[in-house]
Amino acid sequence: MGDFWKNIINSLGDFALTAGGRLLGAFVAYIIGAIFIKIIVGLIARKGKRRLIDPTVKGFVGSFIRIGLNLVLLIIVISILGIPTASIISIIASAGVTVGLALQGSLSNLAGGIMILIFKPFRLGDYIESGAISGTVVDVEIFYTVIRTGDNRRITVPNGALSNTAITNYSVEKKRRIDLSFPVRCGTDLCSAYSVIHDATVSCNKLDTSQEIYIGIVSISDFYVTVGVRAWCNSADYHILKNEIQEKVYSKFIDEGIEFPSKSLSVRLCNDIDACNDTFRSGKELS
Repeated sequence: MGDFWKNIINSLGDFALTAGGRLLGAFVAYIIGAIFIKIIVGLIARKGKRRLIDPTVKGFVGSFIRIGLNLVLLIIVISILGIPTASIISIIASAGVTVGLALQGSLSNLAGGIMILIFKPFRLGDYIESGAISGTVVDVEIFYTVIRTGDNRRITVPNGALSNTAITNYSVEKKRRIDLSFPVRCGTDLCSAYSVIHDATVSCNKLDTSQEIYIGIVSISDFYVTVGVRAWCNSADYHILKNEIQEKVYSKFIDEGIEFPSKSLSVRLCNDIDACNDTFRSGKELS
């Protein structure tokens, strides 16, 4: 019985030495590999910064390389543990089709990210609008694009959906036109209204004076006339100038006595109900 237990202890000791050595080797390989990956990704980021590579491309490539190196590290650790890598790779390959079918959305996001990287409909820092989402692009990853809205919310948009919808980029052009409309009551002197709108517009600091200001009638209805103004500014100053023009036009309209149209309801009282009914039936005016 003593020899039996002695053999078992010796076997466990040999196994512990062998398995322990493999575990220790795998652990050391993982630590060294993780440090190596961190150095490589950091080196790519620094090189891209010095060479003025587009931040969108730099972030996308950095994410792609980081994921690829981690997969290689995983295979190395598995091989150190003594697991046949050929069988693991064959299992991964055979499961790739099934995983691909199950992750069609993720693959479409990957393809969308590549399309965004190639055609560059936007860059980091651009203000874009896509569907009901609008905001500043803060990060472009392999599968997702992160957008920060004007009220400081972070929205993660799948690249597949983003690459298959219309994207409005408000930052790519240096200049932007402001279109504003101001309704005035019918009978208002249009020359006075034009003059007030023009003076209010040219008094704004953010206005691009190299571009001509257009002022004219936009539409005419039964109760009011809509006067429009078109002015240009730098894209970054769009919202500031738009609000400033509206505030100054409103103030000058009040100072000059130009009235904005308002809905009104006329009510006529009639003491004789039968006479009122007869009048309404005949379509005549009440006396």
